[in-house]
Amino acid sequence: MIHDPVHQQLVLDTLCTNLQDPIPAIRAKAAQALGQIGSEQAIPALLQLLEDPDTSVRWRVAEALGRISSEQSIPALLHLVEDANSNVRSSAAEALGKISGEQTIPALLKLLEDADSDVRSSAAEALGNIGNEQAMTALLRLLTDSDATVRQTTAIALGNIPASTVLPPLLETLQQTNPILRQTAAIALGQLNQESAIPALVQLLKDPETQVRESAIEALGKMGSVIDRSVA
Repeated sequence: MIHDPVHQQLVLDTLCTNLQDPIPAIRAKAAQALGQIGSEQAIPALLQLLEDPDTSVRWRVAEALGRISSEQSIPALLHLVEDANSNVRSSAAEALGKISGEQTIPALLKLLEDADSDVRSSAAEALGNIGNEQAMTALLRLLTDSDATVRQTTAIALGNIPASTVLPPLLETLQQTNPILRQTAAIALGQLNQESAIPALVQLLKDPETQVRESAIEALGKMGSVIDRSVA
């Protein structure tokens, strides 16, 4: 850690200057380093690279803005979620989740329908970080996504939404004929860590699908913190 304010400013100024280097790899590294430092002083210089012709630079800019986590970066990140490159969109979605501004929810909901699975996963994770009830319906639909990582991320995201809102539909989902839905609902219930879900999860141990039963067991294991240790 740099303690001398003069040296701190020297590092920031030097890295900001390198954001204008003619070599894309240098610009990308400078953006990455500024994100690691996390100073809001770097934001104006980073914003100048929103239209950089190199994909890796725009990706690192989105990542850096997320690490700095300032609300003043939200308009720029909302611009980057429309980028033609999926890595940039994914990084921008992750960044918006770290900032957690509710004004970002409409854009993130749109990304749940992105053609790229990494983008959908990043958007689901971001909405989970924000934890707003507006996202519940869209996230529930994503429980049957064709990509396993997206389904897993979505289940965890649902676990971050207030239990009073998301618990009833998740319990209903355990009754669906689609085993993927039952499995991901079990994962989400484990994330919620609500004692009232235990009977339904115990019943799920009779499910004909092995993966569903495995997820129910994992969920019950996570709920250890809500079980009275006096029964041990």
